[in-house]
Amino acid sequence: MITVSVKDEILSSMVTGGGMSYIAHVKDESKKYGVTDDEFCAILEQFEDLNLILIKKRTLGGLREFNVKAEAHDFYNRGGFVAHEMILKANIEKLGWELDKLAKDLAPKHLETVEKITSIAAAILSFLNIRN
Repeated sequence: MITVSVKDEILSSMVTGGGMSYIAHVKDESKKYGVTDDEFCAILEQFEDLNLILIKKRTLGGLREFNVKAEAHDFYNRGGFVAHEMILKANIEKLGWELDKLAKDLAPKHLETVEKITSIAAAILSFLNIRN
């Protein structure tokens, strides 16, 4: 299963590994991180989509050749995926508090709308808590 912790572990290996160019053997790396081969490849693809790495070569034999970008170091130094998710959760909690405050200040005709928005924010936060 892909989790933010697994992605941070992989990112950490790339950033602290002492180089900027790597060749990954998908089968070996997926076992190392406790994910399937497809999940490991999906993580690399996401890293590329996020501009953290540049995949230079994909082989049928399961090799991935890629370069780590400076953006990966920046993202890692700012706490990586775990920190990103924590910030998201904190922002959703803050939204909930602000909506609660707003609900107290609004006329009754707008209260139902605020309650719906609060319920959506609570559902999102609950979902994020379940995933971890």
